[in-house]
Amino acid sequence: MSRNFPNIESPPTPLILSIPNEILHHIFSFLFDLPRDETFIQHQSDGEEYEVSQVLVLRSVCRLFRSITAELDFWYDPDFRFSNLIFPPHPLIEYSMYHYLEGRFLEVLFTDANLVDSLGRRKTDWSFDSLEGLMAVMEGVPLFKQNARVIRLEIIEDSEMMDDDEWHEWPRPGLEFSSHVTAIEE
Repeated sequence: MSRNFPNIESPPTPLILSIPNEILHHIFSFLFDLPRDETFIQHQSDGEEYEVSQVLVLRSVCRLFRSITAELDFWYDPDFRFSNLIFPPHPLIEYSMYHYLEGRFLEVLFTDANLVDSLGRRKTDWSFDSLEGLMAVMEGVPLFKQNARVIRLEIIEDSEMMDDDEWHEWPRPGLEFSSHVTAIEE
């Protein structure tokens, strides 16, 4: 059964959605020129405080924003790490838990077929700080195995974790990865 509601108008299209995609792409790209601590926003939900990457907030706005953010250049930077999109390390949580959460985060992120396709086609130089992240990419991005040319794996052990006074400074000042760096180049 259909009802007609002649006095109800559909809401107007938000002005931001009328901006050309190329301009939105340019605007969104400025997020990654900010220092790492400014790329996260804080919000409250159910009395708890959270920090969320602004790019993840943008991706959640609408399909158009999700499509545009999938093409942003930061994904293809050789030093980009997916772990930079999730919460910064905290002294009370072991790195093994962060690595597990990174793997779970990537499983969810890779449900976006456009992002997976774009990463698989365009990204050739990859950096990881956990085996969980590498494994999630190997499983979630089919073209990874075919197109990856450089793979860097830099693992931080729990013993190298920051102390209580340093956890808010990331990356940790003076932290050296040299004893745990593996690079595979073709």
